[in-house]
Amino acid sequence: MSLFSGLDLDKEIHKIEIGYFLRFQEFIFQSINEEKKIINESWAKFEKENKGIKTQEGDEYLEHLTNQNSELEDIEQIMFKSYVVSIFTYLETKLVDLCCYIYDKRDVKFQYKELQGTGVIRLVRYIEKTLERKLPNDEEFRDRFTIAIKIRNTIVHASGDLSQSKDKDAIINFAKKETDLIEIENVGPSPQLRIKNAYLNNLTETVDMVINETIFVKKQIQ
Repeated sequence: MSLFSGLDLDKEIHKIEIGYFLRFQEFIFQSINEEKKIINESWAKFEKENKGIKTQEGDEYLEHLTNQNSELEDIEQIMFKSYVVSIFTYLETKLVDLCCYIYDKRDVKFQYKELQGTGVIRLVRYIEKTLERKLPNDEEFRDRFTIAIKIRNTIVHASGDLSQSKDKDAIINFAKKETDLIEIENVGPSPQLRIKNAYLNNLTETVDMVINETIFVKKQIQ
């Protein structure tokens, strides 16, 4: 009997791969939190030692800590947005695999590259067109997936600048409803998309569910 008898290899491989992203996510959170702790402890120590006494040197030190905190928030956003782009790249490879599988196994006269568009949207359209089903199949989950694509595209094509995003209204509406996931920062001339910690978990769960559905779809084709 094979060592892998009874195992769903596609699912097992995906479980390992999504685990890498969960560890990557944990690394981001841990790194940022450690830096925040250092800044907060430095601030608390200064206030304890100076007991409200104001000096030019003390003001300069607190300004330095404030700038450090601001820079850390910028780095946090870079890391969060990098995570969004990375996990979507992973999802795209899985969708490409399914599209190629459909072309090989079904009597399909065209490949996904022949459809207009690019990226995840074109791949999903190919799957839906050739299999005559929605992906994801559940309507509520499909809405969640759709807004995730819009957020990703705004990061990649507009660097998070909503004034340059065709999905501005949809993302702003989402931010109003899901305040724990994203927020809109209205500093300067353009509203900026900001990702919150909880969105990384939400997105990972979304991608995980989509890929598990593609694994299910692939089995139906066999």
